[in-house]
Amino acid sequence: MPGNRLARLRQTLSAEERRKADRFVFESHSQSFVCAHAILRTILSSYMGCDPASVEFDRMPEGKPTLKDCAHLRFNLSHSGDLVVIAVALEREVGVDIEAIRPLPDLNDIAELFFAPGERDDLLVLPPDDRIPAFFNCWTRKEAFVKAVGSGLLYPLDRFRVTLLPGEPAGFVTIGDAAAEVTQWSLHDIPSAPGYAAALVVEGREVSVRSQSFNSIGECLDYFSSPA
Repeated sequence: MPGNRLARLRQTLSAEERRKADRFVFESHSQSFVCAHAILRTILSSYMGCDPASVEFDRMPEGKPTLKDCAHLRFNLSHSGDLVVIAVALEREVGVDIEAIRPLPDLNDIAELFFAPGERDDLLVLPPDDRIPAFFNCWTRKEAFVKAVGSGLLYPLDRFRVTLLPGEPAGFVTIGDAAAEVTQWSLHDIPSAPGYAAALVVEGREVSVRSQSFNSIGECLDYFSSPA
């Protein structure tokens, strides 16, 4: 990315965000943080009718980021590699997660530790080549849920079960001891680039989800910065 554009993006961040960006060991990770959070500010400011640099954040007791003075607008962010996923909702909790699909030598061990028993069973019946994408289907769907709930690692990942089989629509099977259809959450796949898995969780059963994808940072910033 050209240095002048990166510098402009940095100027939209708070002092604390710039300090966090500077703590990364690798420059590429620092740049990814700056871009992701500058895009988040631009998107939120388009809904709030203010300048991106004036967006102020707070945190829930469990650590989930929120907006100061705009509690009705909820958001969540995730990034992996060169991709960023951001969700915005009105008066509904929301969570997103994206992961690059990659080989994991300890995939079965991770599933044994964190997946619900039914998820582990579903994973193990698959041929080895299908297990990696199925694992990341499951992982992103579970991460999106705990981010929506706002409890982070305090919510046990094995206390709810999601779908994961290839071609199976994203959905909850159970949450706690309840069947998915009697809970207050809905789970959705997010269209993403080849080699990635991404998921969205929204509070509520009957929700309308709209998605917009961009091929570059500039395209995204231009879209949300232009007058309505």
